[in-house]
Amino acid sequence: MHGSAIIMVVALAAVAAVLQLDPAAARGDVADPPAPEVTPLSVGLSYGDELTWMEPADLAGALDDAAALGGWVRLDVSWANVQPEGPDRWDWSRLDPVVAG
Repeated sequence: MHGSAIIMVVALAAVAAVLQLDPAAARGDVADPPAPEVTPLSVGLSYGDELTWMEPADLAGALDDAAALGGWVRLDVSWANVQPEGPDRWDWSRLDPVVAG
């Protein structure tokens, strides 16, 4: 046998061995690999304390914009605004519309 004929015989033997080891591959019944898991991007907006001082129409617009993004909203809470009259009294009136929105 010549060199190229020997290579051909070895190659055919290797293909036959692979097909015998995996009958599904020989039939063409190889399943597609599973799709990779995709983690959605999480986006959000940080407004600082701006939302607490907005007029109702402006607040509604800002929250609608945030909702359209499909993400989250971060809001800074100034404790001086929650307890402007001291440690025994709370005023949540600036935050209530934001949370309710």
